[in-house]
Amino acid sequence: MGSFLFVRHITDGTATIFCEILPLILPDSNPFNRNHDWKYEPIVTWTQLEQNVSWGSILLLGAGLTIATAFEKSKLSDSVAQILGFASGVPRAAASIIIIIVSRFFTEVTSNKYGQHPFTCIGFSGQ
Repeated sequence: MGSFLFVRHITDGTATIFCEILPLILPDSNPFNRNHDWKYEPIVTWTQLEQNVSWGSILLLGAGLTIATAFEKSKLSDSVAQILGFASGVPRAAASIIIIIVSRFFTEVTSNKYGQHPFTCIGFSGQ
């Protein structure tokens, strides 16, 4: 039963958060090196992160990923792909160029991740 819970709840996001926390935990030097007195210091401190990370970009990325997940769960990307099904006879190169142009104009008024995901789904749905 315990392994069932872990399998169900471990996602890409779990692995990402684990990898993001590691630099805050792992020591910046080898603790087994006996040539000098070892004092624990993490690879990066929270203060360093606080001063040097663009938090607005991280929040924008998180919002974009959330909206992209909503597009997948609600099947909105599939619906748009079905609506654009009439273009199935268009060569792939031409369709790619059209998708790039439309998504370029779309991302001028929305975040890049939010605008890119639906068009990527539409582009790959024909394969």
